[in-house]
Amino acid sequence: MSLRGVIHGRTIELEEDPHLPDGTKVEVELQLPPPKQRVSLTKRLQQAAQNLREDYLHDPELTAFCALDGEAWHE
Repeated sequence: MSLRGVIHGRTIELEEDPHLPDGTKVEVELQLPPPKQRVSLTKRLQQAAQNLREDYLHDPELTAFCALDGEAWHE
């Protein structure tokens, strides 16, 4: 039988009922989920810069401000 659960301190909360009477002794074998792939700081910063660029290019408030700023330079 295989069950999944979440650890809370020394207690494991099972996702489903094991259908065993209270007090039944069991053996638990832990299988941890595979570690998440680490993304380098450089990649994260590049992604953040790309997101900011996209926001800047597509945000109506920012693009309106840029248009006004550009007009001020042409006066």
